[in-house]
Amino acid sequence: MLIYLVVIAITAFFASRIYVEYNSSGVKTYPNRRSVYGWLFLILIIWVAVFAIKNPNDTDASLYKFTYERFYKEGVTFQKALDNYRDKLYAVLAYICTNISKGDWVFGASAIGVLIYTPILYLISKKSEDITISCLLYFFTMNWYYGTNGMRQALAGSFAICAYYFGLREKKYFKYILLILIAYGFHASVLLLIPFHILSMKKLKSVSTWLFFFAFISLSFFLKDVWGGFSEVFSSNVIINQYQDVLQNSMSHGSSILRVLVVIAPLILIGNNYSKIKTDYEGVDHDVIMISCGAIFMVYSMLDVNFSQMSFYFSSVLLILIPKVINAYEIEKRQTMKTIIMVLYFAYMVILLFNGDMGAYPYRAYWQTGTVS
Repeated sequence: MLIYLVVIAITAFFASRIYVEYNSSGVKTYPNRRSVYGWLFLILIIWVAVFAIKNPNDTDASLYKFTYERFYKEGVTFQKALDNYRDKLYAVLAYICTNISKGDWVFGASAIGVLIYTPILYLISKKSEDITISCLLYFFTMNWYYGTNGMRQALAGSFAICAYYFGLREKKYFKYILLILIAYGFHASVLLLIPFHILSMKKLKSVSTWLFFFAFISLSFFLKDVWGGFSEVFSSNVIINQYQDVLQNSMSHGSSILRVLVVIAPLILIGNNYSKIKTDYEGVDHDVIMISCGAIFMVYSMLDVNFSQMSFYFSSVLLILIPKVINAYEIEKRQTMKTIIMVLYFAYMVILLFNGDMGAYPYRAYWQTGTVS
């Protein structure tokens, strides 16, 4: 736990050096770009270093490490490396890194960490109303931790959220397609995200949007049968079959109610001050729809924890949405709201770490022996 607290403190300090100011017209300004990127680069170094030296044996990353080292030790050819993984871009990354580093896992994990965190920090630097809050939320929501377990999906998630904000939201469709293809190269499940991206571009008060939400929520009552039929239509899709195999063998253990409540909480905050947030941030409806879809997937995950993997793709929207929610309050109330929200999310992180929910455990370094109970 200590290492998380240290990294959080360092992150908060570095991020707070990026002062936000408002000119006479109320427009937000930061110091010069070089200064902003300099502090974010320091945060990146810390995040990647801690990511790379985390003991992979505590998570699914042990399988990535085993395959990574085997590629080099057994002299696996490039073609065999491609055949080893469904997600070809990850196979290319692992093959190149293991041959450059002669099988050194820390080098490979560092490269993966850079590719996970650089898009996120770039997104925060461009789209966040409060860089410090967004950086801390990345830890408190456990998105930082997720990459130490589901590495390929964390890679896909970082590029997918950039595709959404820098491509689709800005109507730069070529950029959107390119970034989604990169995300797809790391984890094929990202294709299931595209319809929700498109849906989120509608207005929140649109009748069709609410009809979709109603149908999406209602589906949970018939999840096993409906998903089974969907799987038969797309029987060659490995991602869909991954969920179908679980569902056919009866539902596995589900996510805790705590994770569901935490995902729903921002929607309650928004509802309490929606008119003001909408006035200040015209595109906030798109953020709200994305968060709502993620919340529904998290409700699904109470039936089967595998569906939380889809909810993960939506959770990075919180990094952009929560600062908007806070800034929409009157100036004298902002600090209080910021403190309350940060304390609650920090408590959430601590509870997950000590409960082992979502496979999260206290930190253990690469060279430390033993196991986490």
